[in-house]
Amino acid sequence: MEITEAVTEIIQETAPELGEVISGEAEHVGSVFTGLLEYVSKILPSLASALLVFGIGILLSKFFLKFLAKTLEKSKLDKTAAGFLHSLIRVVLYILVTVIML
Repeated sequence: MEITEAVTEIIQETAPELGEVISGEAEHVGSVFTGLLEYVSKILPSLASALLVFGIGILLSKFFLKFLAKTLEKSKLDKTAAGFLHSLIRVVLYILVTVIML
């Protein structure tokens, strides 16, 4: 019984201090989440417009690449060179869309 009484006494002595520590940490976590929410609400319009520009740019790039593929297919250009040119232009367009999005 002496051990349980000692443990009970220790818990009773440290409980108020532990409660204060937990309360302080809860306030800190709350302030972090509040700051995060404010930050997200500030960047949300920019993020939405960037994603819209990216989506439209990718769609336009794909339409252009389909047109280019048909044009290269009809041309007298070697198939290997046409494939290389198509891949090169695709990479350049995607990089351009990404830079515009930023």
